[in-house]
Amino acid sequence: MRWSLLLCCLLSLSAAAQVRIAIIIDDVGYHYEHSKAAVDLHPNITLAIIPQSPHGVALAQEAKQKQREVIIHLPMAANGTTALDAGGITPEHSDEHIQHTIHTAFKRIPNAVGLNNHMGSRATEDKRTMRSVMDALAHRGAFFLDSRTSSASVGEAEAQQMGVPNARRHVFLDNEPTHRSIHQQFLQLIKQARQQGSAVAIGHPYPETISYLNQVFPLLEDAGIELVPISRLVTF
Repeated sequence: MRWSLLLCCLLSLSAAAQVRIAIIIDDVGYHYEHSKAAVDLHPNITLAIIPQSPHGVALAQEAKQKQREVIIHLPMAANGTTALDAGGITPEHSDEHIQHTIHTAFKRIPNAVGLNNHMGSRATEDKRTMRSVMDALAHRGAFFLDSRTSSASVGEAEAQQMGVPNARRHVFLDNEPTHRSIHQQFLQLIKQARQQGSAVAIGHPYPETISYLNQVFPLLEDAGIELVPISRLVTF
C-alpha cells in the first residue's frame, strides 16, 4: 500500500489538464494464471497475446468476453540470439511467408485489432521486413505498435509511410520486476504523459506488475490521468 500512497501524494502536486496513458501487457498466453490476472485488470488495459502460446487462444476469448482490447504480440527475430517463439518472423523470411504468418496469427486471435513486436530488435531494423508487416496490417485495417526493442527500429516510420495507424512504446514498466523499480517507471510514464499529452507503457503479467497496477489504477482519475486502450492513441 505504501507505493500507492506515495504515488497519490506525488500526482496531487500537479494535476493540470487531463492526460492519457495506455498500458499494454505483453507476453500474454504462456502462464495461464498470471495472464488471466492481466485480463482481469482495468477495463481499458490492452492485452498483447502471443498467438501460438499454449493459452493464447483461450485467453483471447476470455478477453473478448470481458471487452478488453487485444493485439497480436508477434515474435520477431532479435539481435544476439537465434531464439524465436513459434509463429515468428525473421528478415530471412519471404514477403509471402511474413504475410501468411500474420494472417494465421489474426485467424487464431480474431478479436485482435493491432499488432506489436515480441523481441524483434533485428526484424524491426529491417525495412523490407517492416514493409511486409505493414502491408499485411494495411489489408486488415489493423494498427502497429512499435515496442521499440531497438532504437534503430524503422517500424514506426514504415507504418507512417504506408498509412498504417501506429504508436510507439515510451516506457517499459518492469524490466526489473520489483515494486520499487515498477514504481519509478510508472512515475516516468506519468511525467512523459504530462509533457506530451499522452504516453505508452509496456509491462508483463508478472505478479509484481499486476499487484502494483491494481493499487495505482484507482488513483488515476483524481490525478487527472485517463487510462485508455492503445487504439485511442494511434496516429495515421
